[in-house]
Amino acid sequence: MKKTLFITLIFALAVFGLFAARTRSYTQLLVNDVDGGLLPGVENTSATTDEDYAVSCYVTARPTEIISTATYSATYIRIWRFGNGTSMPYATTFFLQFGMFATDWTAGEVIHFDITHIPTGDTGSWELTIPDNNTSAIGYRQTVNPIPQVVAPPWAAAATYTVNMSTVPAGYITPTTLGPVEDVTTIYGTYTPTAVSATGYWTPASLTIDANTVWVADGYNFRFDQEFVWTELDYNNYHLTLNVVDTYFNGAYDINGYAVQAGTPTPIDALMVPALDPNPIDVDYTIAAAPDGYYWMPSVTQNPEFEMLQTKASKGVADYGDDLTWTLMQVNNYYRVIVQVWNGIDYNGVYDFTGPLNGSTPYVSTPITTYADYFGTYTMESPAPAGWHWEFTTYSGLDAVGDFAQDPNNPYLWTAYVTFNLIEEGPVPVELSSFTATLTGQFYVQLSWTTQTETQMVGYRVYRSTTADQSTIELIDNPLVPATNTSTTQNYTVVDKDVLIGQTYYYWLEAVDYNNSNFHGPVSVTVTGNVPPVLPEVTEMKNAYPNPFKANSSTNIEVSLKAGDTGTLSIYNVQGQLVKIVSLTEGTHMVNWNGRDTRGNACGSGIYFYKLSTQSMNQTKKMVIVK
Repeated sequence: MKKTLFITLIFALAVFGLFAARTRSYTQLLVNDVDGGLLPGVENTSATTDEDYAVSCYVTARPTEIISTATYSATYIRIWRFGNGTSMPYATTFFLQFGMFATDWTAGEVIHFDITHIPTGDTGSWELTIPDNNTSAIGYRQTVNPIPQVVAPPWAAAATYTVNMSTVPAGYITPTTLGPVEDVTTIYGTYTPTAVSATGYWTPASLTIDANTVWVADGYNFRFDQEFVWTELDYNNYHLTLNVVDTYFNGAYDINGYAVQAGTPTPIDALMVPALDPNPIDVDYTIAAAPDGYYWMPSVTQNPEFEMLQTKASKGVADYGDDLTWTLMQVNNYYRVIVQVWNGIDYNGVYDFTGPLNGSTPYVSTPITTYADYFGTYTMESPAPAGWHWEFTTYSGLDAVGDFAQDPNNPYLWTAYVTFNLIEEGPVPVELSSFTATLTGQFYVQLSWTTQTETQMVGYRVYRSTTADQSTIELIDNPLVPATNTSTTQNYTVVDKDVLIGQTYYYWLEAVDYNNSNFHGPVSVTVTGNVPPVLPEVTEMKNAYPNPFKANSSTNIEVSLKAGDTGTLSIYNVQGQLVKIVSLTEGTHMVNWNGRDTRGNACGSGIYFYKLSTQSMNQTKKMVIVK
């Protein structure tokens, strides 16, 4: 206790000598919770504040008006060592000059004090209530008695620094631990692990310990932990073989390119570089000039196109390679053909073709000197993809030497192109959702169809046949049904009354647009009924109508056969040749003839005879087909 009072007395006298002026000041003895201990590291004199500490204060009523070592010099606020360590024991002291507050303090106000040990971040704080004391012209110095004791953490007298390093995978850095040391500068430096392979990298690449290193508190000491992680890269091996084929002189020729110097003999085998891309061996390679009267195929300068050879078992490593071959040829013109498919944007697609050459597109033939071997017709065998159609499936345009063009890189190489064009299909003029044939209550056939959308449509026609063969169809006696050309659903109906009970009919619908037409069907229906037919009393054949009739149209011949009668209706040309024959049974029949023979061939214009032959009569009449 006497020791403490003595230190306080000496401290008070020193402060009074320094600040016997108008400026009020405040001093505070600082101790930690170790009996008799001092805040460590405070070794400066009263002229400066210790750089390891930051102190500040403010009046609680005005918390934004802060006085701190960051904004004021040690003349006004500081923490410093008091005493000489011999005749006067050391003491750690806080000092503040109250006059630095912009607003003068008054009795009863509370001042809040903070202290921070910068290396560790430990803090201490206390508060002081200003006592009620008068002031005089020469100033006033306030000393609090007894002096409050600030309890601060028991900081160590000397901190140590340790660096811990590790690698994934382990074992690639030595040493793994730096320190512990008190003088951190002794471990300043850059530390890098050794490489695992030639195809990877560490993250981070290295560790640098210097004055900017941010340490982590470890009790009253400091440490820094760093882990290095290895990443293995995917990479490829690129191989390039340079070959020269010389069957005339078996000579050596210089080649210029990557890692190939002028004067290097050929061939050069297995030029290889490991890399993530084919650079730098993916460059032009140029061979020396050919002897007089000769040239290089395919050209003097070539560039590799690397393709995968095989995949290795090791991580991410693949082999790519290419061969560049120069073939010495005598001066002569060589011809080749390239067969390709053009879709309006680029040349692509694999499609089979036949002709003078057989293969799949894109196709490049081997150059030959007999260009006529390429003449002829090329046929595209593959169907067009969905939504496209071939502009033409045969190509006969290659028939002269003038169809070959000179190669810009080789004056002796001439090329002709056979191109099949794909045409993208436009919008469908009509989208048909249904087409049906049903029997009505009157034993007629009703044809119905529904469209979802129509555009640029003219109309619809309905055709009929007694077989499913479309080549035998006939237009029913009904005009063209006009189209509505709307984007909404439309329903159409046509009734075929010219039908016989017991007969099966097949119907087709022709959708006619401004450019062409499309057929839908067939749909079929069998006409049934319970009403017995009324048989004619006599057998007779009426005149054909219309007569004459135009080619590509038709005429009708009504024939009646009495009960029990059967026969045929035969049509002959003027040479007496049978053109058409129809078998008949009892009843009334309307025979329609479309001007075609039994094979479906159109008969020419001229005079024709139609003859009815039955058990009861034979009758012949004449009709005419006009152009």
